[in-house]
Amino acid sequence: MPDERIEKAAIAVFAAQTNWAEPNPTQKTVKALWDGQMDAVRDSFRRLAKAALDSQEDQPADLDGLHENTPTCSTSCAKPKRSVK
Repeated sequence: MPDERIEKAAIAVFAAQTNWAEPNPTQKTVKALWDGQMDAVRDSFRRLAKAALDSQEDQPADLDGLHENTPTCSTSCAKPKRSVK
């Protein structure tokens, strides 16, 4: 699990970018929706949060080391070739 600062910042970014039914969701509501997200979704917010936190410390964003086991796009992400008949 990422460090606590990254996790808190990621949840804050997630909450800010979510279109909530109610204008001011409780922390419990935000946490419940966060916990229900797929790992890939949470990881994307963690990368954003880490980059923002690193920028405040005048450090380059180390996005490679954040989640070493995160799958990368390979040929499976590419558009399938259309067959012409």
